[in-house]
Amino acid sequence: MNPQTELSGRPWALHRETFESLIRNVSAAGPGLKSPPGATRRRTEGGVAVIGITGVITPRASLFNMLFGGTDVETIKDELGYALADSSVSKIVLNVDSPGGAVPGISELADLIYRARSIKSIDAHVSGMGASAAYWLASAASSITISDTASVGSIGVVGTIIDDRVRQGMEGITFHEIVSSNAPRKRPDPLTQEGRAVLQSGVDSLAAVFTAKVATYRGVSEKKVNSDFGQGGMLVGAEAVRAGLADRIGTFESVLGAPGAAPGAGQGAAAVSKVPAGLSVEDSCVMQWRNDPAIRAEFPTLESFTAYTRATGAGRCSIIAGRVTRGR
Repeated sequence: MNPQTELSGRPWALHRETFESLIRNVSAAGPGLKSPPGATRRRTEGGVAVIGITGVITPRASLFNMLFGGTDVETIKDELGYALADSSVSKIVLNVDSPGGAVPGISELADLIYRARSIKSIDAHVSGMGASAAYWLASAASSITISDTASVGSIGVVGTIIDDRVRQGMEGITFHEIVSSNAPRKRPDPLTQEGRAVLQSGVDSLAAVFTAKVATYRGVSEKKVNSDFGQGGMLVGAEAVRAGLADRIGTFESVLGAPGAAPGAGQGAAAVSKVPAGLSVEDSCVMQWRNDPAIRAEFPTLESFTAYTRATGAGRCSIIAGRVTRGR
């Protein structure tokens, strides 16, 4: 995909200055820029799995990761799955320093983090910036600790249209589009009032989902999110804590060393973590099939594992020492 097309082809929950920098860098890099493979960002220290959420967040590994050292939704999801299935991990820390990113996949990943809170303790730490989509993810954690100079917020969605018709005209390029009669709103023109209204409705709908999810995750009303959580702006340190965007001021090391949730079994017994009822069979059993070699040895294909799970009437799975037991 052409870099500029990718920028303008999806809505973004991204800090403005970073987005403008993206446009400048992508334009300068030209069409020859290639997307890199995904990078592993998880590390484990003393039973604590640290998952990095840094740089621009994209749905999958892309050119933006190369430009800004960012991460992607698929990598974060995989690392979360590994940490949940690893019986040696008792706590997960999201290490956040990100201006946000593209909207696709963020809501689903945040919901997964939120549901996984009942499996293992999940804490977020923001060291520099937790803006927009990055805050969306951080808000789903059990608690948010921020550095005293860290900024969080930018709750909102931006749709940007790159209008390069003048340049194309100077280069002798003219596009003619024929839109089917049944889809008059398929190509809204942002230069017209009607077209802007269509585009505005789209970003407002996404922002409503963003606001509702943050309110649920943080245990507050949507009214409070809209009035006190920065109104699209960023709040710093203690101000963010007072407003309710974060729980406390602290260092990353303090979060890393803080005790996690109590284990599901006594000392010497197998660690048992119940998968929350909100997780579907696919979210729980299938996620563990992907992350546990022992399960894949017993069920060589995803289809065979899914079929067996459904045939036995399992409603959800439990993690016991990295293996799956079926339960209702």
